Amino acid sequence: MLIMNRSHQSFLQQNGSTLLEKEAEICGFKTYQFRSSNGYGKTSIFELGSRATISFSDHLYYNDFEYAVLSEDSVVIHQYDSILTDNRFRIGQVHTGMQYIERTAENEVQRYIIKKGTPAKTIGIQLMPEYYDYYLKKEFNIGYSVFEEMLHCNTREMCIPSLSAVFHQILGFRGDDISSTIFYRAKIDEAVSLLFQNAKRAKSGAAISKTDYRSIINIVEYMAQNVDIALSLGEMAECAYMSPAKFKYTFQSVMGHSFSEHFFLLRMAKACDLLLNSNEYITAIAQSVGYKNVGSFSTQFKRYAGILPSEYRATKVR
Repeated sequence: MLIMNRSHQSFLQQNGSTLLEKEAEICGFKTYQFRSSNGYGKTSIFELGSRATISFSDHLYYNDFEYAVLSEDSVVIHQYDSILTDNRFRIGQVHTGMQYIERTAENEVQRYIIKKGTPAKTIGIQLMPEYYDYYLKKEFNIGYSVFEEMLHCNTREMCIPSLSAVFHQILGFRGDDISSTIFYRAKIDEAVSLLFQNAKRAKSGAAISKTDYRSIINIVEYMAQNVDIALSLGEMAECAYMSPAKFKYTFQSVMGHSFSEHFFLLRMAKACDLLLNSNEYITAIAQSVGYKNVGSFSTQFKRYAGILPSEYRATKVR
C-alpha cells in the first residue's frame, strides 16, 4: 500500500486526480488520473519504502493551473520534458529540458503555476530523510555532512545529460514487482551518484581558467543546437582555440565525460523529446539527431534508454 507523501497528496487533490483501479499498479507504480473542465492527465508514483519516491506527470490544462502544496523535509530532483510556466512558478521561469535540484523544508507553503495549452511532462525523484540521513551512511559510509556539501556544490538548475538518461531508463522500464523494486532502487542510487560526480566536477573546475571554462560551455551549447550534424573533436577544439589534446582534457574536466559521450547523450535526449512530443516518423527523428540509418539509431537508442524507440514512444501515457 502506498503511503503517499504530503506534497503528492496535496497536488493530486487539487487537480482532482483519482486512482485508476484497472491499472492500479504498473511496474510498481500507482497511476492517478483526472479529466475535467480544467484539463486532463495522469500522474504515476512509485515509493521505495520511506526512503524515496519516483513520479511521472503528463498533464494538459485548458486554463492556467495554480496550486500550492505544503512541503516536507526532502531533496527533490526534477526534469521537465515539457513545460510552460511564468515567473510565479516557485523556482522562477521553468523551461523544457530543465533539470533542477532543491532542498525543501518541513511545512513550507510552495506555490506553483502551470500555463495552459502546453503539455506538462515531468519526471522526478524525491529523497526523504531516511535516504540521506541513514541509508547513505549505512550502505556507502556517506555521512550527512558529505551529502550536504554535494548539494551545495550542485547549482539549483543543472544540465546533466547522463541524469536525463537515468530518468528515461526509469520511464521505459517494464518488469514485475520484484525486478521493479531492484531496478528503481539502483536508478535512484545512480542518480545520486551522478550528483556527487557533478559536484566533484564543479570543484575541480575551479582549477580551469575562466576563459577555458566559458569556451567549453559555449561549445556544449553549440553541440546541443546541432545534434543533427556530425561534429568532430578536432573541429570543436579549433572553435575553442585549443589543441585537440587540451580540448579533450578540458572538456572531460568540465563536463565529467568525453566529448563523444556528451554528444551521444545530447542526441538521445533530443530523440526522447521528439518521440514523446511530436508525431514525426522514427526515421525522421533518427535523421533529426544525426543518424542516416534508422537501424543504427534504434541500436544506439536502446543502449541509452534500454528499450527501442517505438517502445519508448508507447510510454507517452504510462
